[in-house]
Amino acid sequence: MNNKIALKLTLYFSAVLLVFALIIGGVFYQFFKQQTVEIKEKEMRLRAQKIAEVLGDNMARMESRHGDGIANSKFISYLDNVTQEIVWVVDSNRQLSINKDRVQRQRREVQMHHEHSGFGLFKRQMQPIPWKEPPKTPKEAYERLPVQIRDKVEEGFNGKEFIVEEYNPMLDGIMLTVGRPIYDSQGQVKAVLLLHSPVAGLQDAIWSGLRILLISLLVAMALGMLLSVVLSWRFTGTIEKMKNIAERLAERDYTARTDIKQNDEIGELARTLDILAERLELADAESQKLEKLRREFIANISHE
Repeated sequence: MNNKIALKLTLYFSAVLLVFALIIGGVFYQFFKQQTVEIKEKEMRLRAQKIAEVLGDNMARMESRHGDGIANSKFISYLDNVTQEIVWVVDSNRQLSINKDRVQRQRREVQMHHEHSGFGLFKRQMQPIPWKEPPKTPKEAYERLPVQIRDKVEEGFNGKEFIVEEYNPMLDGIMLTVGRPIYDSQGQVKAVLLLHSPVAGLQDAIWSGLRILLISLLVAMALGMLLSVVLSWRFTGTIEKMKNIAERLAERDYTARTDIKQNDEIGELARTLDILAERLELADAESQKLEKLRREFIANISHE
């Protein structure tokens, strides 16, 4: 009985812990994912605003050197090198500035990430025709943009800011892209800024947080199961003690007592068992006293 009750209590407690861990893990994953994406989007919007302002302040200088084709400006490549995200600019001639060295580095990082994560084969099946050669001209680079991005760029030239998550064939990965119009000193939209950040980095951060949570939950479950085993054996130990006392009472050992002091239902049952033992002991003493008197009475009558 002891082992069966202890096993059941341990299993029930473990099941509750498992359900609790699954619920907490799911809620944490959704909340942490949402918070991570929102924070990243907020940071990218703010950074895109600052970069757009810098480019707007230098628009006259870039146009004086390159005309409307500011996508050829080295200043944009400089900003791309010093910024955490990838900086592209589409000018009014629909030319796209690309830092080819930065693009190649980003492609290698994405490929290494897929190889380490084991996702490379699956990704290749989804995107079987990645671009092989870098675009030769800014015009060709713009034409290689996904249709969804080009549609958003046209909205940018109409003064609309946007943020999308799309697969970018040139960067060979899913990118979180923030677009922002770039205004000149007269308030006219002269170009559109595209700020890219790989989604894989966000996923790594999310999974890192989830791994920490899972490890914490596993440790908590292990400690909880250990505690449940201890409590279960302690609980069943009290029941086993009362069972032994009941067996002694059944064998007419009325001096047996549980001596259990607990302020709960088990304690009340133990006190009731002790009261029963006391009354049985008192009744046995009275019975022995009456038996002694009976024997003395019979002995006196026999003597007379």
